[in-house]
Amino acid sequence: MSYKDPSRARRFTVLGLKATMVASIIGVARISAHAQYRPPGCYRAGGMDALNSGDLARAESEFRGLLRDLPGLAEAQEFLAVTLARENRLDEAASQLAEVLKARPDWAEPYYNLGLVLLKKGDDQGATQQFRRAIELKPDYAEAHSSLGSVLQNSGNLEGARSEYRRAIEMNPQLLEPHINLGQMAADAGDLDGGIEQFRAAIAISPESADAHQKLAAAFWQKHDLESAEGEFRKASDLGSKDALVGLGAVLGEQGKLAAALDADRRAAQLLPDDPQAHLLLGDSLDESGNLDAAIQELQQAVNLDPRLEPARVRLGIALRKKGELQPALEQFLGAAELAPDDAEVHYQLGVTLYRQGEAASAIEQLKASLALDPQAAQALYILSEALDRTGRHEEAATARAAIERLNRSSASHAHAVTLYDAGMEALKRDDLNDARDDFRAALSADPRLAEAHTNLGAALLRQGDVDGGIGEFRSAIDLKPDDAPAYHDLALALEKKGDRKGAEEAGRRAAELEGKSNVH
Repeated sequence: MSYKDPSRARRFTVLGLKATMVASIIGVARISAHAQYRPPGCYRAGGMDALNSGDLARAESEFRGLLRDLPGLAEAQEFLAVTLARENRLDEAASQLAEVLKARPDWAEPYYNLGLVLLKKGDDQGATQQFRRAIELKPDYAEAHSSLGSVLQNSGNLEGARSEYRRAIEMNPQLLEPHINLGQMAADAGDLDGGIEQFRAAIAISPESADAHQKLAAAFWQKHDLESAEGEFRKASDLGSKDALVGLGAVLGEQGKLAAALDADRRAAQLLPDDPQAHLLLGDSLDESGNLDAAIQELQQAVNLDPRLEPARVRLGIALRKKGELQPALEQFLGAAELAPDDAEVHYQLGVTLYRQGEAASAIEQLKASLALDPQAAQALYILSEALDRTGRHEEAATARAAIERLNRSSASHAHAVTLYDAGMEALKRDDLNDARDDFRAALSADPRLAEAHTNLGAALLRQGDVDGGIGEFRSAIDLKPDDAPAYHDLALALEKKGDRKGAEEAGRRAAELEGKSNVH
């Protein structure tokens, strides 16, 4: 039961589902070009220069000077309104635009800018009315069509939004936002090729758009084109997107580039210290690299930042269980179950933890709940068969094992994993540790539930001197197969090498207990 890939995909849906607003910070607000009058002095030119350079205090001073010379000049009022809006003084901006519209109700641009101000104030209905009025006055107003599409999209009127975006593109093919928003809508609907086409069109218009590169990366990721996704996440990151680092780390991890993934995840967590997703992915990478204590710290931080982030609770529970802290792990899984009662993975993890605690009857209940939600989960069937045996229900246990055999026979990925595993064992026998390591990793990519591959990958890593990596694999094997005596035995050896005498003694004692039970049977 692999939790990693789907959860990463969900997490990372980190990548922007909300429509991009054309000027949600009044960054490209349109100014009327109707007035031809130039007032005395350089107020107008100075104000426009300051506005374009982002010197809002000077721009406000210049435009107020213009209005002192020419009170009621609609053009100056509109310039001032845009300046105030960029300063987030929305009520004052709206008041100025209302004065403009009293004087020039035939100008489309003030209606559009007032719509942007209302949108920023959270008045979607009022913004919609203003955008529609701007379009009535100026039917080819591409920006107004695009902003209206954004409001419609975010309100759930997807057909209306698509129509407005297409009109905006028809009127101005070089307008960035409608391409990005159409692409996101297509990707959300499962039309990844359509989304990719729109995102590429956006990048052709603005190669420096981090948002377009990031959304293109997400679409490639959903298509399982990990190499292309990695490239686009890198471009978005280079263009300044901190969120892109989160996606980059996830994609690198899925490709098995663990060192690069860990580096990206570390940078993401440093740049986004309050982002629970960044800490969650860093915790995953640390866990996979064998640094369990650091992983637990990051995963706990993710839960602290967002106690309702169910994947973080699950990953933290798994990490705590690997360390042998069963009760704290159980508490995390119980919290996850409250958040996601219909998640088969959560019930499975609860079942494994209860089984490890010796509560076989409660474990059976949770494992059956997991299988009711996901009947094809071979690992849940395996733990269920063990728990049933432990409670004396041997016939039911045999039925569960028969179901596992049927699933394995019908699973092409499992069969491929077994072939790769056998190749790894042959390489291990001839002492070709690099080939063995690569074959076991490939086997786990095909079937992450193959506990024996984790055990023997750990053995190969240990022989290559990667003690932490070996410990991580032995613990993964035990997590999948709690009664795996060889994994406990190898874990004890690895912990002894690391200098963890207490942990080694505990693992060795558990291996002896399991071997004793096996001899009794």
